[in-house]
Amino acid sequence: MSELSIEVDPHLLDAVVRSTKAGFQMAGLDPRPVGWSTVGPRGQEIAVVVGLVGRRNGTVTLHLSREGVLFLARQFLGAEVEGYSADVFDAAAEITNIVAGRIKGELSGERYGITHISCPSMIVGADYQVYSFRGFQTVSVEFELEGLPIVFAKERLFSTTVRLSKA
Repeated sequence: MSELSIEVDPHLLDAVVRSTKAGFQMAGLDPRPVGWSTVGPRGQEIAVVVGLVGRRNGTVTLHLSREGVLFLARQFLGAEVEGYSADVFDAAAEITNIVAGRIKGELSGERYGITHISCPSMIVGADYQVYSFRGFQTVSVEFELEGLPIVFAKERLFSTTVRLSKA
């Protein structure tokens, strides 16, 4: 029996972890990475997408559960929120924008050549799938929001996914 080997770009993986942690620090959070994959994550109710543009193009997507995005918004805004609102969506978009900006900075060198990011777009609803076409590499890191009560065990998980065209 042969050994299973999954190749991942370690620089890209590290950039996703560092940038996500830095972005979430703006909300006073320190999410713990719990796993990674070279395919996109399972569907969550919220996906915030920011485009990456440069020598290589792609996207940064933050995938959050309903409870996860509400928790993030409460932490970021420093106020109680009950349900979806413009403030909740703005908070999620702002955090994703910060994460994407950090990823852009980490990938701006010659190897990736990322020079710009787009404005965030948001998908609301759990019934979506994201497909990557040939010629793209994907790194998805799953994190845990440990401050969210354990009763929301499944909702404590979120992921940051970067999809980039190959050089």
